Amino acid sequence: MFAPIQVKSSYTLLKSPLKIDNYVKLASQQGYDSLVLADEDVLYGAYEFYEACAKYGIKHPVLGIDLNLQGDGQNEP
Repeated sequence: MFAPIQVKSSYTLLKSPLKIDNYVKLASQQGYDSLVLADEDVLYGAYEFYEACAKYGIKHPVLGIDLNLQGDGQNEP
């Protein structure tokens, strides 16, 4: 079984209504043993995600972040 890697929660404001507890509970009921959470520009849900995974028996929680970087990497005056 695979785990989708582009999952965003409600902590990614105005882009996802997904509640972490509901996501983890449903995945557990469907037999997942690995889950990923990769919110955009924030890690606010990391602790809640990890705790929910422990609660529902998800053995491999994976945390990620989708960073939006601006600029081209050169310092301009």
